[in-house]
Amino acid sequence: MVIVRKGGRWRKPSPSGGFCVLSVIVFKTMNWFKTIDEKIKESRERSRKNAEERKLEAIKIKCPFCKDLVPANALRCSHCTADLSAKETQEKIKAEIKQYKQRQLGVGVGVILIFAIIVGFIIYAVQNSEPTTTTPPTPSSDMAPQQFQNAAKAMAEFMVKQDNKTGLRIWHKSLGSAPPDFASSETLYANIKRLSSDFALYRDKNEVLKLVRLLSDQNIIFDETILQILKENR
Repeated sequence: MVIVRKGGRWRKPSPSGGFCVLSVIVFKTMNWFKTIDEKIKESRERSRKNAEERKLEAIKIKCPFCKDLVPANALRCSHCTADLSAKETQEKIKAEIKQYKQRQLGVGVGVILIFAIIVGFIIYAVQNSEPTTTTPPTPSSDMAPQQFQNAAKAMAEFMVKQDNKTGLRIWHKSLGSAPPDFASSETLYANIKRLSSDFALYRDKNEVLKLVRLLSDQNIIFDETILQILKENR
C-alpha cells in the first residue's frame, strides 16, 4: 500500500502507524466487552434484589410497635405509621424473618417425613401381604342328578345373559367340538345344549365339578356366582 503526499511523491506507510490503529481497535473491542459484562452483572443483581423484595413482601411479620401484620420489607407500618427503617427496628425484623423461615422449613420437613412414613407403610403392607388363592366351590354331595343338570343349564343361561362369549367358547370346546367362528352367545348356548344332550351330561357330579374348575381357572365366572347358581338349584 502507498499514500500520496502533497509534494506528489509516493512512499510506503510506516509500520508503526498500522500497529497503533490495531491497538486502538483491540482496546475499543475489549472495553466494549467489559461494558457488556458489567451491564449483564448489573441486570442479574437487579433481578436478584427484585426477587428478594418479592419474597420479603410475601412474608408478613408483626410490627414491633402495634403488633399488626406488615410486609417484611416495609419501611413504615401501614397501621400505626411507625418508622421501621431504624437500625434497631430492622434488626428485630430480621430476627423475626429468620424465625419465620425456620418455621416454614420445619413444616416442609414435617410434610416430607409424613409422606415418607405413608409410603413406607404402603410398601411394607404390599410386601408382607399374603397372596389370596381362590378355590372353586364344590357341589354338595346331597344334590340330586336333576339338580346338577339344572345348575349347569342355569350357568349357561347366566353366561348368555352376560354375553360371555369367551366362557361359552371354552365350554363348547370342552365338549370335544370346536366352536364356530363369530358365533353369537345364543348360538354357542344352543350348540352346548345339543352336545350335552340338553345338559343331561351334567347329571354326573364329576362333570359339573370339572366344568366349574375349568371356568374358575379361566376366570370366566366368579366363584361366588357359580356357588350361588348351585345353591339356587339345590
